[in-house]
Amino acid sequence: MNNLIELSKNVSHPIHSVHPYFAKFPSSIPNKYISEYSSVGDTVLDPFCGSGTTPVEATLLGRNAIGVDANPLACFIARVKSTPITGRQLKKTTALLREIESDIDAYHEINSLFSNKKVKINYKIPEFHNRDYWFSKSSLNELAIIKAHLMKINDVLLRDFFLLCFSRIIVFSSNQQTESRYKSVDKKRKPKDVFNQFNKIVISLQQVFEDYSQKRSDVNVEIYNSDSRSINFIKSKTVDLVVTSPPYLNSWDYALYHRFRFFWLDMSIQNFENMEIGKHLRALEGRSKADEVERYRIDMGLCLSEAGRVLKRNKHCVIVNANSIVKKKFIDTSKMIVSEAEKHGFKFIDVLDRQVFGPHYGMHASLNAKNIMVEDEHVREEQGNIAKKEQILILKKL
Repeated sequence: MNNLIELSKNVSHPIHSVHPYFAKFPSSIPNKYISEYSSVGDTVLDPFCGSGTTPVEATLLGRNAIGVDANPLACFIARVKSTPITGRQLKKTTALLREIESDIDAYHEINSLFSNKKVKINYKIPEFHNRDYWFSKSSLNELAIIKAHLMKINDVLLRDFFLLCFSRIIVFSSNQQTESRYKSVDKKRKPKDVFNQFNKIVISLQQVFEDYSQKRSDVNVEIYNSDSRSINFIKSKTVDLVVTSPPYLNSWDYALYHRFRFFWLDMSIQNFENMEIGKHLRALEGRSKADEVERYRIDMGLCLSEAGRVLKRNKHCVIVNANSIVKKKFIDTSKMIVSEAEKHGFKFIDVLDRQVFGPHYGMHASLNAKNIMVEDEHVREEQGNIAKKEQILILKKL
């Protein structure tokens, strides 16, 4: 059966949009299938949780959640988004912002002839390749001052909230043209532009997190930065539903477009790339198309084997996928996924086509890479709004 399904693109809560991240699927998908295939108190797993859409929806629907992802940045975003933080904790933001601004002002006035100010906090600018090409001196110092203040916060939840806001402004603060255009441009940032953007983000996200924390159920969420091919930290037959969207073959180059966030947040790009599935072609140079496709099939088989192990009998697995083009040849990865799933105790139930306009919510970059531009987390196409299809695969554990 091959039906066409239309799901609302509206997110259920603005918490989903607090940080840019490529290939997010709309919250309406996990919302629909968590509601349909699980009950309050159940445990929902997303073995490719990305920035946490499934775990967040699970918490809003009264389900426990487990998220796994190889990308440490994704796991950080998912963990912060899905964790409640109290209004009492967030009331400390005003005083902290004042302290940061005072040091930012001191930095900019320090070379003034009559200034007697000095930056009170000790701070260090990270070293990385071509740092001064991608960041102005002013932006580097403002970012480093902000981070130094954040790392002194003892309350881990509050510190992570601020670090999420900090991560959000890094591309803004750099010379990287946009979130998905890795090209250096002079943005002509003025003194305090970086701090003012940080201040703006903190104030706006504070309201979002307060509202989410009030609406979120009192459930358990676990986020693991790990390889989905081996999730032995999850006990067998303990999961009631899997809802996920695995990385597409020849997908977004997450490490490239988020690389400055990795540096500023002290995360390892190399560890992520060693675990990454469906690598972008930049990481596959020298390998044949057959090698790339076979490696992806093997990797997905291992992931589905683990998903089948942890999922209870007669429970569902919902997978959002899009077929791929590798070296100009169409690859039916949905058929591949179903075939591998059936080897590991799953029964194929249905496939539903979903129209996608432009690269929103997961269409891989190879389909329309030249036409994609991103302004913050909002994605648009420069040359038309072309409908494409993703598949929603419904499987059941026997």
